[in-house]
Amino acid sequence: MRREREVPPETVAAWRAGRLAFSDRPLAEVLAEFERYGPTGLKLARPDLGALRLSGSFASHDAAAFARILPRVLPVALRKRGGETLIDARK
Repeated sequence: MRREREVPPETVAAWRAGRLAFSDRPLAEVLAEFERYGPTGLKLARPDLGALRLSGSFASHDAAAFARILPRVLPVALRKRGGETLIDARK
């Protein structure tokens, strides 16, 4: 069952401008939101990484740019595997 929650007005404004805005959201939730706009090819290497918290505003249509930013703001590294990009813990 999905719980209802209040949506901050600034996230609605961001959505109308083609952006996704997050404030202290789990990475797994952020990735799921990007997937609503199309396949991203981004996968978590380990489920526990999905609990990392993220805030920011990102272009909803540019998952590749979002992926490039991730290692700058979270303790993760990106690895290519076939047609996917794995989000893994930084070593």
